[in-house]
Amino acid sequence: MKKFAFNSTILPLMLPQLSDLIAVLAASFFASVLMLTPDLHSIYLSHLPLGVLCYFFAAYVGRLYGSWRGVHKAKLALQLGMSWLLASMVFIFMVTMLKTLPDLSRGWMLLWVLIGFCVSVSARLVLYSFARWVRQRGLDQKRVLLIGSVESCQRVRSKLANQSNLGFVFAGDYIVRANKSHDGSVVVLDESALAQDLNQLVVDGEYDEAWIALPVSQGHIVRSLHERMNRLTINIRYLPDLSDFRLFNHRVTEIGPLFALDLSKTPFEGGARVVKAIEDYILGFILFLISTPVMFVIAVLIKLTSPGPVLFKQYRQGLDGKLFKIYKFRTMHFGPENKFAQARHGDPRVTRLGHFLRRTSLDELPQFFNVLQGRMSIVGPRPHVPEQNSYYSTVIDDYMQRHRVKPGITGWAQVNGLRGLTDSDDAMRKRVEYDFYYINNWSFLLDIRIVIMTVFNGFLNAQP
Repeated sequence: MKKFAFNSTILPLMLPQLSDLIAVLAASFFASVLMLTPDLHSIYLSHLPLGVLCYFFAAYVGRLYGSWRGVHKAKLALQLGMSWLLASMVFIFMVTMLKTLPDLSRGWMLLWVLIGFCVSVSARLVLYSFARWVRQRGLDQKRVLLIGSVESCQRVRSKLANQSNLGFVFAGDYIVRANKSHDGSVVVLDESALAQDLNQLVVDGEYDEAWIALPVSQGHIVRSLHERMNRLTINIRYLPDLSDFRLFNHRVTEIGPLFALDLSKTPFEGGARVVKAIEDYILGFILFLISTPVMFVIAVLIKLTSPGPVLFKQYRQGLDGKLFKIYKFRTMHFGPENKFAQARHGDPRVTRLGHFLRRTSLDELPQFFNVLQGRMSIVGPRPHVPEQNSYYSTVIDDYMQRHRVKPGITGWAQVNGLRGLTDSDDAMRKRVEYDFYYINNWSFLLDIRIVIMTVFNGFLNAQP
């Protein structure tokens, strides 16, 4: 069983933001006391909200709130310094344009940046040290499956042997067994055994990440591994030996003395995870309250027009492929559950009221409760039943990467007209491409755009 993950709750993820908020407040107060006359205190402190907004804008632009795991303290300090410099420039620009501080004190501005930076760095060092202390005691650990040759796995283990503070635990190895071809020039894999072994290892081991530790010269093996591992819902990193290479325009992450190419990774880590969670809970709660009267009326109509329960409950696969029970208003005649089959035009199973609910998407309203449960998001790829996922994961490349984020009530595919019945592989493939676009380009503004598009053109549809 996994040990408790300290970063699995929202509060620890918000500690950097809270410490930076305190830094902005402290910098504003002490800079005013030290550099200004008493009659100017209230004028400058009234600009405190603007200072907070400028700083967090700069921090967001600089991606300051990503994961620290394996990142050197000097890099964190550099990121903080750049954020404070950008925040000061934005603040000066704003007060100049708004003409609210025509005689902005340069001394106050300089001291605001210096004090804020010092407080932020000090707080980060405390949090960084606390995270190291926690990880050295076996908490907040990520279980890693090492994949490679005997030599490459030993190389990775030896380099990280004395760095338990990074929070990675090597919970298992998979040694790639390769054979020479008949002419002895090409290394080949037993691919069928490889796919079966990796799937079983991940299921049995409950790994958080898989690290491919092979030389760059064996890139064809890495590609074969990656193709098969994209059906797994865990973070995948490639740890090549880059000592003889100079890479240009490549994005890598640092894990102590190692470099990793992130081949498959969820976009919702660190600050992005906090933003997404706040968005879901606040927006979900508001929409749930607004839709409650409508849901009450629909529930009464369902009870009056057809026998059976009001809600339809079905297991779907969500974040990381885990099963959860989705809620919808029942739109079909109640009866014993049979093998999964999508509703089609003229389907006799759909009730008269059900036709209206499905065409207006009102049958999806109970999923706001799934959002408040933390099992779904307002925006994200639509969840599918396990039978669909089992099939499409074999015919659509990287299909299971949809499950790196929580499923949503609405999504980029849906607001672009791709919803309802998928009667061909090509129809599902096109929908999945839109899901991939959302995952690769996620931002808070994209979510808001999708919500607005849903309001105007996402409810009505021609689905059966």
